[in-house]
Amino acid sequence: KALGTRAGAAERGTGIHAAIEAFEGLPLAERTAGRLEALLQVHLTAVGFRSGQLQADGARLRAAARAYADWSAAQRQAGARTIVERSGRLSLANGIVLTCLADRIDLFGVGAAQIVDVKSGTPPTADQLKASFSPQLLLEAAILAAGGFDDVPPTDVDALVYWHFSGSKPEAKVLEVKDCSVSELAVRSVAKLEETLAAYNEAGHPMRHKPRVFFVKPWTDYDHLARRKEWAAEGAE
Repeated sequence: KALGTRAGAAERGTGIHAAIEAFEGLPLAERTAGRLEALLQVHLTAVGFRSGQLQADGARLRAAARAYADWSAAQRQAGARTIVERSGRLSLANGIVLTCLADRIDLFGVGAAQIVDVKSGTPPTADQLKASFSPQLLLEAAILAAGGFDDVPPTDVDALVYWHFSGSKPEAKVLEVKDCSVSELAVRSVAKLEETLAAYNEAGHPMRHKPRVFFVKPWTDYDHLARRKEWAAEGAE
């Protein structure tokens, strides 16, 4: 960020992920809500949040730390072996390699797992997931099923979880995938990705930076790179 600017959503996400990674690496006896809250203060400060910002957000950080610590303990009691911030890769068609960094993978016994994505913003819905608007977790599920994570056995995913680490009600939100299994939907997502990559590899394929109407209004850095305001001022289509 430019000198003098305040830390924002991106830095908040980075700080929260770093705090959770450190928390899950602690001895079990030390994984308390108070310890997670302290780690949040440390890592959010490290990415640029000032003491006044953290004090103003103190109540919500405490609530999120307590809710996450309780939920994580419940997963351990259910037999989960938790893996955090693990890199994965999957070879696709045409020599392309898909890579990822999974926030959290919980393995339950033999052949059962859930993939968890910690979100400091608004998580996507199940419908958005099925429509390929937010395929991240499904692609991570495909990587896990193929044994693409180091030191993790190939495992089919039973559940996709977004941990909403902000707002007035921080909680884990399990996405309800209907009409098919998570594994089946993951296979479809890989096929859709390969189809999309093949299309963009064709010389005559248009490079639209906002191909979906659902995402037209929200402004992102890609709008700046695509010179969206300049083209709008010119009246171009």
